[in-house]
Amino acid sequence: MSTSFMAAFSEPRDSSTSGPVLRQGAACFGSFNRVDNLTSDAELLEVMEWHPRVAPNCPSAKECFDFINSMGPWKGVYHLTSVGTIAVAIRNIPADRVITGLMAARNYNLGYNNLERNRIPDGIENLEAQKLFYIAYCAGASINSFGEFTWNDQGSTGEDGMCLLTNETDAYALYLLAYGTEEECSDLFFQDPLFSDGPNENGYLRDSSSNMPRFRSRLPSSISSLYRSLGDWMKCYLVLRGPATGKLGRLTVGQFKERHRSRGNTLASLFDMFEELKDLYS
Repeated sequence: MSTSFMAAFSEPRDSSTSGPVLRQGAACFGSFNRVDNLTSDAELLEVMEWHPRVAPNCPSAKECFDFINSMGPWKGVYHLTSVGTIAVAIRNIPADRVITGLMAARNYNLGYNNLERNRIPDGIENLEAQKLFYIAYCAGASINSFGEFTWNDQGSTGEDGMCLLTNETDAYALYLLAYGTEEECSDLFFQDPLFSDGPNENGYLRDSSSNMPRFRSRLPSSISSLYRSLGDWMKCYLVLRGPATGKLGRLTVGQFKERHRSRGNTLASLFDMFEELKDLYS
């Protein structure tokens, strides 16, 4: 079954808006950023649901839900429905938080650079391993043509990136993704709720959004030039709010990758290094 995505109205004004807005195919969440796809009642959209692909090699809806719910930035944001969808109430949650979590769940469901198929070392739970594999993927990890674990220099890029982690990013970002609590991750995101008044009136903001300049003009000057893509939320958090934690400046993502290379690029050493991150920042 193909993955699909829909949004439902809370209080339709008339019969023409009584049903959900449905998109089938690859669950391109950006399709909801075009007003002509939404009708004038977009402000009444209340709940969004994503249906994972159902196939023998794809994680189930329950597994996808457990995956995103295991990470602080999205813990407690979504719920699993009785029909096998992952749903989120969009009215009071930042748009970048809503969409990035769904992107992470979709990536997990459809696979990402074969990392999720690695043999997990003894003593590591599958959910924990998949979470750490995915965070490594966001920082540039992949499996090369020889089946070897390798690092790219800059991590995922482009407006489809869920969280853009470059070598210069403080490694506290890795800790927050892997072990951050709901409280620690409560103010990581910057956009308004979906389809609210303001820059997010037509949906979430990414590189190509016409409202992105308007949104950036409302941000503090220290991050207004940094937020250029949906995936820049963590980078902006570290600049604007990270110093208050007193945990920045200990390690960069690039240094984390170099240390892993020096230990042989093994999966066992990758898990060990994440444990060291937990000790470093907890």
